[in-house]
Amino acid sequence: MSNTLEFTDDELALLHLLLSQDLESSRVELHHTVGIPYREYIKRRMEQGHALLKKMDAALPMLRTASSG
Repeated sequence: MSNTLEFTDDELALLHLLLSQDLESSRVELHHTVGIPYREYIKRRMEQGHALLKKMDAALPMLRTASSG
């Protein structure tokens, strides 16, 4: 089963920004987290976030320059 969502460029840019901010927050959280199970959860969530950002970059190439900081 395939789900299809359509976003305007502005909506996609906003989602990209929010996901980028979440990844930065997760990076800080990972640095300060001691518990191994939770660290692994954060790492998996970050991997999924990076994969999603790549898909967004492919859908709207102008986002690539915004996230390469």
